[in-house]
Amino acid sequence: MLLQLETIAPVTAVLGNVDRAIPGFLLEPTARMSIAGVTVVITHLLRGREIVRLVSDADVVVSGHTHVPRWS
Repeated sequence: MLLQLETIAPVTAVLGNVDRAIPGFLLEPTARMSIAGVTVVITHLLRGREIVRLVSDADVVVSGHTHVPRWS
């Protein structure tokens, strides 16, 4: 699916807890980027001290695994 998405737009994806390596993509558990001056962090799980440090200065955090959509 990621390869198909790459044909229409750049893709930033993170590794989930049951994901395997995808040829052509180096997936990490967390990604950080700046878009128009906005700091965005993408992660699969939001827990633990390391995550708190990673997202503390983020303007937007996108996370998965909850299986429940939420906006806060």
